[in-house]
Amino acid sequence: MKFRLPRSYLFALATTLALVASSMDTKSQTVPIPRTQQLSLQSSDGQRRYRVFIDVPKEPPASIAGYPVVYLLDGNETFLIAVGAWRLQATAENGYEPAVLVAIGYDDEETSASMRYLDLTPPPKSGIAQNTRDRSAKEVGGAEPYFRFIEEQLKPIIEKQFHVNPARQTLFGHSLGGLFVLYTLFNHPDAFSTYVAGSPSIWWDHRSIYQEAELFSKRSAMIRPGKRLLIAVGSDEPIDMLEDARRTAGILGAAPQLSTCSIEFQGEDHISVIPILISRSVRFILSQDGCPRP
Repeated sequence: MKFRLPRSYLFALATTLALVASSMDTKSQTVPIPRTQQLSLQSSDGQRRYRVFIDVPKEPPASIAGYPVVYLLDGNETFLIAVGAWRLQATAENGYEPAVLVAIGYDDEETSASMRYLDLTPPPKSGIAQNTRDRSAKEVGGAEPYFRFIEEQLKPIIEKQFHVNPARQTLFGHSLGGLFVLYTLFNHPDAFSTYVAGSPSIWWDHRSIYQEAELFSKRSAMIRPGKRLLIAVGSDEPIDMLEDARRTAGILGAAPQLSTCSIEFQGEDHISVIPILISRSVRFILSQDGCPRP
């Protein structure tokens, strides 16, 4: 005589076994961020490949001219912080419009440190790679080709794919990225409308960028009006970083056609200043208000 288990029992047993099996499946999975995209782009000289992260607002642009667009350097590190800060703050409830975020990073994160020194530094005026503070940096001085990549390769892709406003573009950078922001402002002031230079590495090449700051301040009356600059640094950064930021802000504060804001975030060092700088930049970029509060 055969013994048959009730169907209800078999169903319960199968369900239990399935739940146990699923609880034992600990294989990790990637966590996608809705409304974000990635691009892999090669520089025109074929020497470097960039990973570009893009965050697209769910709301339509507030203006028929299109979304403001923010280009962030060191995208591998800054993208996630920026996405959180912008999505939480850039809302209609807060009185700020959404923006497209474009964070420029590197496909090969293992060599990104040395590639940063190439892309983010102006050519040394002495012709010698001096004072890099990183012995792994074998090539330097590629700021102009890097700017050309952003201006001639990346921007046309973004403007074709998304409804962005060419008159409202921001460049954000920290440390060597902050140095590159200043280089771009001095040499290509009309490429962006707003510039954010966090803890800029003024020390590069024996502080030769001071010469460019002085020249820019004298001739800035010839640039288009309405340019804005935020220079920010943490109060706990090395004293030379603080003094360099203060001196640079002082020079540029006298430049016509440029509204310069300088701020020191209390209790923050060279790294911890990054999240608060990104957060405070949201309102600075999207409004015409003065300096954000420290």
